[in-house]
Amino acid sequence: MIRKISIQDVVSKQTNENDSNRHERDYLIERLTRKHLPVSIAESPTRTTKKNPSRRKRTGFKFGKKWIWVGSIFAFILLAFIVLQFLFSATISVTPKQSTVQIDAKLTASIEATMSPNALTYQIITLNASEKETVLATGTVATLPKKASGQITIFNNYSSLPQTLITNTRFETANGLIYRIQNPVKIPGFTISGGKTVPGSITVTVVADQIGSKYNIDTVDFTIPGFKTDTGRYSKIFARSKTAMTLGSDGNSFGVSKEVRQSAQTNIEMRLKESLVKQVQSQKTVDSIVFDNASKISFQYLADTTGVDAQHVVIKEQGTISSVVFDKKTLSKILLEDTINAVGGEAEIKGLEKLHFTATVSTTSPTWQAKQFTFTLTGSVDVIGTFDTNKLLQDIVGIPRSDLSKVLSNYPTINKAVATVKPFWKKMFPTDISKIKIKIVK
Repeated sequence: MIRKISIQDVVSKQTNENDSNRHERDYLIERLTRKHLPVSIAESPTRTTKKNPSRRKRTGFKFGKKWIWVGSIFAFILLAFIVLQFLFSATISVTPKQSTVQIDAKLTASIEATMSPNALTYQIITLNASEKETVLATGTVATLPKKASGQITIFNNYSSLPQTLITNTRFETANGLIYRIQNPVKIPGFTISGGKTVPGSITVTVVADQIGSKYNIDTVDFTIPGFKTDTGRYSKIFARSKTAMTLGSDGNSFGVSKEVRQSAQTNIEMRLKESLVKQVQSQKTVDSIVFDNASKISFQYLADTTGVDAQHVVIKEQGTISSVVFDKKTLSKILLEDTINAVGGEAEIKGLEKLHFTATVSTTSPTWQAKQFTFTLTGSVDVIGTFDTNKLLQDIVGIPRSDLSKVLSNYPTINKAVATVKPFWKKMFPTDISKIKIKIVK
């Protein structure tokens, strides 16, 4: 059978042959080329998914950064924990039991102790001070010449036997002023009490040896010139002023008007009162108490003296304060025993000094007399329970917070206590006692 070949078949066949030849040519070129190329370049073109080094580097950086953040957070938490451990502390805010009490009591006090343990006794403090003020003279005043005089106390620390001094025995001040006794005196001998020597003493009046205002002096010590050759008597028989020496005057003196004198004396007495009250307060102890109205203050006018020149006069006064001193603890127990027991048995009394003191005895004496007397106290005071803070600290150090109420049951004077612990999640009090603070809330 004869097949007919068309032109299209011839063209198609040629085309196929050309394609086949082209593929074979390309294949040969590729094989020849691969033999002369480096292996890395000659690899199959299908392995084009090789990883990019820069991409791998970026992926590794991201992985490290994540761990840096995790480590930073962990370090912060650790640091915070250490800081909070260092700041571990506790504050106990304690409110003690307290009560305000109105006082209206009538009491009796004695200078001597009695058999009763609750008996109220007192002591007397007597102190002296002097003040002066210089004023301008208002003219010369004619006055009668006069000797100054005053009282001294003579002491015998020389012998247990009495020592006699004759009339006109001289007593000398450190600057040479002489005063004399007007009558013979017998000084009692010394005694021995509790292993100590107590000098015998007697108080007498002395008069200045000469006329004149220069003998008007404040309280001083005296020696006896007549004993200078007897060393034992000279050092152990001596005297001290009981009062100032006053009323000495010259023939004529510069005067001061009544108004000027009154003004100066008012100023002097104000300063004296302030000074004397401060002296009494400095003499009393923390366990004693002095009420304002339980002090008597008296003033004594001293003779005027010439000032820095003849146109000035120095006005002087001496003040004496006599104060009754009570034992604070005994007085508090008598007044507030029931209230003190109500707050737990141990208490602090506030406002006791502000109570109004009124003595029911009347006397014109410028000083308190050493005898039994009655008085009233009125006003209000605060009674506040007290406790041993050091013992409380020892009791709560290192214990669970939940045990605080058990500890407080041993402190009847405490009304309530609130504990603040830092950091807040701690269930125990610090084991270091210095980390615990007790704050009193009143």
